[in-house]
Amino acid sequence: MTGNAKRKHELLSGPLMKIERAKQHINDANRQVTEFLRKKPFELRVSEHRDPQRRIVYVKANQPIPSVITLILGDTVHNLRSALDQLCWGMVGSQAQTPKSVGFPFVERKDALGSAIATRQMNIAPEKVIKEIHALEPYPSGNKYLHAVKSLDETDKHRNVLVVGTGVEVTIPQLEALIHPHKTELPQNLIIAVVGDFVVNNLPPGAVVEPFDKKADIQPTFTIGFGHGEALESYPLVFALTEMAKSTETAVRALARAYCS
Repeated sequence: MTGNAKRKHELLSGPLMKIERAKQHINDANRQVTEFLRKKPFELRVSEHRDPQRRIVYVKANQPIPSVITLILGDTVHNLRSALDQLCWGMVGSQAQTPKSVGFPFVERKDALGSAIATRQMNIAPEKVIKEIHALEPYPSGNKYLHAVKSLDETDKHRNVLVVGTGVEVTIPQLEALIHPHKTELPQNLIIAVVGDFVVNNLPPGAVVEPFDKKADIQPTFTIGFGHGEALESYPLVFALTEMAKSTETAVRALARAYCS
């Protein structure tokens, strides 16, 4: 093993172990979600009201989402963020004026990245590393999966991340049958997403309304996704965590390659 190869191996050893641990958590999350959904905890329901005249389509949760899923989520994002911070420490920790500030620079806006690189002491890293950090785009409008590692980890430090039942797909014809029983046309660009909420359709004047509340004939495939206000809101949980792990590993390997080249 050459000098550069040995240095790269040593630099990556700890961060990659963190990422592998995160992947194990994701597998565990997938098992937990699959087992929970096997019990059919959510159902799409439709109700009709006389006053005001409207039809409501909503999701009923028959069982709460197990808290263990949120705990696994927290462990996953913490390991991913630790992998990034540990790599940064391996590159500049021994030279930094304020070692406690060393870490991967996440920002909310692209124009704030240069300042964050300095604040996190990464400005003393080789120029190739700094260029690579810019290329990784660790902000919401850039690499949303990478930035979500930071957002969700910070949320988990203070409260459990909100996860909800999410309807994967309801087609336009199916939705028309549910909320437009009187054949009112839907906009062509309508995007359908059911996330633990309801869709209301005000019925046309003179419509014959017989009140009811029943399970919908059409049932979408449900999964667990991120709730309102969270990073990656409405994204399926396991899919999003998998993409976050991929983005983190790509970042770690790219930075190590830049540092050792």
